[in-house]
Amino acid sequence: MASSEKMVRETMQRVLGFVKAADPKAQSAVTLSADHVANTRFACNEISTGGDVDETTLSLQVALGLRVATSSTNQVDDASLRALVERVITMAKSCPEDPEYMPVLGPQTYGKSAAAFDAAIDRLDALARARVAKEAIEVGRPSELLVAGFLTHTSSLKGHATSAGLLTVHPGAWAGLSLTVRTKDGTGSGHVDNVSRQWKQVDTRALATQACDGGGLEAAEEAADRSLHRGARPACGDGGGRVFHPGDDRPRCR
Repeated sequence: MASSEKMVRETMQRVLGFVKAADPKAQSAVTLSADHVANTRFACNEISTGGDVDETTLSLQVALGLRVATSSTNQVDDASLRALVERVITMAKSCPEDPEYMPVLGPQTYGKSAAAFDAAIDRLDALARARVAKEAIEVGRPSELLVAGFLTHTSSLKGHATSAGLLTVHPGAWAGLSLTVRTKDGTGSGHVDNVSRQWKQVDTRALATQACDGGGLEAAEEAADRSLHRGARPACGDGGGRVFHPGDDRPRCR
């Protein structure tokens, strides 16, 4: 992650300082979101696209009595933050009063959620995502299946601060992998997806195996349906129909 908890805290405190300097009586609240989002897409057994984006979004709310305004920016240098403060205060002065406005929160105590952030997700890069794509594709090769998928992951820091003394930062991360497998003749397919806050729970080989088994199962089912619709005799000698076993693409007699 490009940002740090220290950077998020310091940035929010700078904004609160700029507001206080501009209007000491104003109530202000700052929300800052620093996100790293990345993904890799693959289709027809090869990687097609990939990308990484780092983005910071800061939102400022200022209340002058009951007159309240909000604006946001993705620039956190001092000049941009001062301009944001000036813009929000100017807007607040021209806003009608909001009788339902509630004062900003003061200091709060929040518990830590260790499960919300996984360092293994935060460490993922383009090479690691390529390895995931390769592993999924290799599962389908013995059966000559075409594997497509989308791997995405996000690491984030969410910060909140107010002129009344609230200051908190919460880290989070999640990853998701979706796979679609098709037979070369297009008659069968399988699909799986998994989203988790723990990278170890995104089991590429298990997901790919499940998708590939599903492709074989649906292909066999569709072949049986076409055969019966044409009036052909079922493959089972007694005409009793077929049973499809998960993970087995061969139709069997009842």
